[in-house]
Amino acid sequence: MKEGEMKKQKEIAKKLLAKGMEVQDVIEATGLTKEEIKNLK
Repeated sequence: MKEGEMKKQKEIAKKLLAKGMEVQDVIEATGLTKEEIKNLK
């Protein structure tokens, strides 16, 4: 994933988590890894 795409996916993941979406669903929706999502919090 390119750097710009990665940044956008992380922004989307933050919004989804803020809305209460489960981590596994965010992984599937964004393509990020569980570790990458953990680092967003």
